[in-house]
Amino acid sequence: MRRLTFIVAMTLIATAAAYAQRSAPGDTVQGALRDPDPIHRDERMIALSQAGMANKVEQPGSLMVRRAPYGFPATTFNAQIVVTNHNSKIIKSISWVATLTDPNTGEMIGKYDITSETRISPGKKKKLKKSLPVPQFRVVSARTPRTVANLKSTITSVTFEDGATSSEP
Repeated sequence: MRRLTFIVAMTLIATAAAYAQRSAPGDTVQGALRDPDPIHRDERMIALSQAGMANKVEQPGSLMVRRAPYGFPATTFNAQIVVTNHNSKIIKSISWVATLTDPNTGEMIGKYDITSETRISPGKKKKLKKSLPVPQFRVVSARTPRTVANLKSTITSVTFEDGATSSEP
């Protein structure tokens, strides 16, 4: 009987500890950012993002920026590319590059190499998306237009189900 009581008590303690690690009801991004402990702050921000507390703000083109409420800086953006399989083989994975450039100068801001594991049958079309971190900008002008960056996505290689690879898009 003691053993059973001990097991029940340990289960309750573990459950309470797991529940305490979740974000508190009514927790906000602002509250999490004000937390002085960096580890606790990161855990609260992760819990808030998993709970869907981040807003999505769509920019022109295919660049989507995720931003916390009340004007906090963007932390991620969604890169996307539409792929059509013109080959007679089934596509297994696609390697592609997402490049961010400054709309005024054309200077490259960030470059991301991405591999998407997906199945695309011959003649079919599929939209691939990837959430990526926003690179840190050195200088931002007050006269910057609404378009923060231009996004260009390019396929670098395709791997087919039989193991063959093609570098021609």
